[in-house]
Amino acid sequence: MDRSRIHLANFFLASPPAVVRTAADHWRARLDADPQLLETFLLGDLAELGSGVSAESPYLQAKAAMAGYLGAPAEEVAFVPSTTSGLALVYNGLSIPAGAEMVLTHDAHYSHHQAMHRAAEKTGAAVRKCALYRDPARATREEILDRVRAALTPRTRCLGLTWVSSRTGVKLPLPEIATVVADANRDRDEADRCLLVVDGVQGFGAEDHDAARLGGDFFIAGAHKWFLGPAGTGVVHGRARAWRQISPTIPSFEIDATLHACWRGNRPLPATRASYFAPGGFTDYANVFALTETAGFHLRIGRSAIAARIRELNTRLRQELAETPGIRLLTPRNPAMAGGLVCFQISGRGAGEVVAALGAHRIRAATSPYAGATVRMGAGIVNSHDEIDRAIATVRLIAARPA
Repeated sequence: MDRSRIHLANFFLASPPAVVRTAADHWRARLDADPQLLETFLLGDLAELGSGVSAESPYLQAKAAMAGYLGAPAEEVAFVPSTTSGLALVYNGLSIPAGAEMVLTHDAHYSHHQAMHRAAEKTGAAVRKCALYRDPARATREEILDRVRAALTPRTRCLGLTWVSSRTGVKLPLPEIATVVADANRDRDEADRCLLVVDGVQGFGAEDHDAARLGGDFFIAGAHKWFLGPAGTGVVHGRARAWRQISPTIPSFEIDATLHACWRGNRPLPATRASYFAPGGFTDYANVFALTETAGFHLRIGRSAIAARIRELNTRLRQELAETPGIRLLTPRNPAMAGGLVCFQISGRGAGEVVAALGAHRIRAATSPYAGATVRMGAGIVNSHDEIDRAIATVRLIAARPA
């Protein structure tokens, strides 16, 4: 990273730690030197497809490492290139019938919105939006849970949520929401259950939680933001019962004996599991293999220590901005309702103008891709207290200037 800048936008695309870059470079050099190694790592013996690969495969090791970080068995985890592709593959694989509905929150990212709407177009299902809070800065757990209860109807087959909103920075109480969804499903047949689909990317790597245990049926996150993994990597965790409701879109390269027999014997395809969902094809597998080192990096520092540092820096950022005249803070000041993102607006100035002014002071921030754009900052473990103080002072300087 260019250390002459203050980097407060690593939630967009992070610069991986040196140990992660070294691991990716190691695998890339090995594959460049002997490309046929990839066959062994992914497929085993091509003449005996389905016979499985060695447990020493860097692919399986990376999956085990990510499953451990998620708090899930490896058989419930699939690799995807990004949150965007993971959301699209999940929604495209669902079969929500005409007459049923899918519910999405107003704060959903463009990718989440598009993925759900494209899927609904195929079957004629309806998409309905709901707001989970009136004022993001004052959002409470009770308000959010009440609005989730009100949003669910007997027709609802899917609820799409965002763990930490990239527009407002509000962090949802996912375990409590999952309980509300479970209550709504209590007397439903399996085919009529409402699935809980979570875009978790802005919390993954920043929060001290086993993401697989937050209660969602599907948890989707790119690994190249707060998690600090290489670009083009991400994960989907799904419960076993939820995977069975998905039809894979892209053929998987995790070919086991069952898939091989279906192909060679022209047999019906089996019920979906995570390994059947993971999109196959040749991509930059060196980056995927380096996820083992990425997970190790987090665990060596300590997930709780990372989360505490992120919470400490961003709590200070929120508090100081909230007390600055001319600034509207959208993110709750309550740490229980906020993640690593800090979203705000300056009276009389557009978000792009503010980001450009910060850039002139060598401070990297970002705008949010929504109507009523906000300025977004997110302090991570690469940042220091001094950098946060300098960023606060600069924002105050911009806010004090005549518009």
